[in-house]
Amino acid sequence: MNRTLSLIFTVSVIHLLAPSSDTNAQVNLNVGIRGGLSTFEEPIGSGPQFGGHVSVKATSNVDFDVMAELFSSTWDENQLETTWRNLLTGVTGRYNFSPPTGSVIPYIGAGMCLHRITKEFSSSTLGVTPPTRQSSTEGCMHALSGVKFNLTAVPISIFVEGRYMAVGDEKTPDFPSLLVGVTLNILD
Repeated sequence: MNRTLSLIFTVSVIHLLAPSSDTNAQVNLNVGIRGGLSTFEEPIGSGPQFGGHVSVKATSNVDFDVMAELFSSTWDENQLETTWRNLLTGVTGRYNFSPPTGSVIPYIGAGMCLHRITKEFSSSTLGVTPPTRQSSTEGCMHALSGVKFNLTAVPISIFVEGRYMAVGDEKTPDFPSLLVGVTLNILD
C-alpha cells in the first residue's frame, strides 16, 4: 500500500511540474509558507504545524499544490519523555469558485500525502539514554476548503483553510488542521 501511494505521489508531482505541450500555455508559479494548528488524539494533543508550498495553475479555476509541513509534540508519561514528529509531504488539487482575478476566492480541494512519523523515547530515570527512535512512513488522503484573499497592490495572496487528513492506519490517528498562509505570486 505504501509503495503504491509513493508511486502515485511521485508520478503526480512529475506530471504537475512537467511543461505543457501547449505552446500558448501560460506558466503560473507561486510559492509560499503556511502554518497553523493540528489536533491529534491524546496523548499527542494539539500543536503548531509549519511548512511551505509551491502552486502551479492548471486552468483558470484549477491549481495544484506540492507541500511539505512539520508537526512536533512532546509529552511525559510514566517518567518517559516522548517526542512525536510528523513530516508531511503531499500534493493537493484545488478548485477555485471565483474567477482568478477576484480578490476573495473560496475553494475546495483534495489530495494525497505521505507522513514520515518519528517517535523518540527517553528517560534518565528509567535508563533510556540515548533516546530510542521508531520511524514509519504512511500514506493518507485529505480534503480541504478555504478562502484566498488576493492583495491588489502587491503580488501576494493570503489564505485560510481547514483540512482533514484520513490516514487509515490504527497507529496514526486521522486529524484536522486549521492553516493560514501567504503565497507570493511569482508568475501569475
